[in-house]
Amino acid sequence: MKKRSQTYYLVLYAIYAALIFVARILDQLITSSALPINFAVITLSVAFAVAFIEPSLKNGFIAGVIFGMSSFITSFIFGKPLIFGMANPLISIFPRIIVGIVLFLVFRGLFKLFMLWFKKPKLAMGLAIPFACAVAAFTNTVTVLSMIWVFKVLDGMDVLYVIFVTNAIPELIIPALIVPGIVFGVRNGLKIKDEYTEVLPRPEKIEVADKEINEETEEDI
Repeated sequence: MKKRSQTYYLVLYAIYAALIFVARILDQLITSSALPINFAVITLSVAFAVAFIEPSLKNGFIAGVIFGMSSFITSFIFGKPLIFGMANPLISIFPRIIVGIVLFLVFRGLFKLFMLWFKKPKLAMGLAIPFACAVAAFTNTVTVLSMIWVFKVLDGMDVLYVIFVTNAIPELIIPALIVPGIVFGVRNGLKIKDEYTEVLPRPEKIEVADKEINEETEEDI
């Protein structure tokens, strides 16, 4: 894959941060005004898409951190008990870091598995993304609610159970359905070429090819 400059990544991560923060605001506005619960469907979808534009453990981690920071900041803007609990970094940020890491690790493992079966990078990526999104979304619900229970932000297991059921289903399904289309659209627009779009030659093959070119050049001289 073509190496990018540090300036490119600084600008890219700034755009990612803005998109995730806006997504979090939208989630809060939609659910806070009408529902006693808090979805993160839009935020999860945007954060997952960001992590998959150039898949890596680093980008998964960064997407998780930005997601957590957006939850932390918006907790001071919106005041429901569940949202206010996000003012604790161990509830808002720490679980999302885990989510970002899980997202990439599950994706990477499934991508390798699907590559063994189909030998087509784009197909393997397209199949791996929905499963990784579903697992990561489930991880998000479980880890966040676990931390809410540990710090007793809400009283009663019944409340946590209702939140788990109502949140887990849409957060598990919706990102898995829409993220692949977003990712492939953005990657095509940026013309990203890597192991997820084409079968790249192995390093040793590249070295052999370069050696042969050098030898031919010397002979011509």
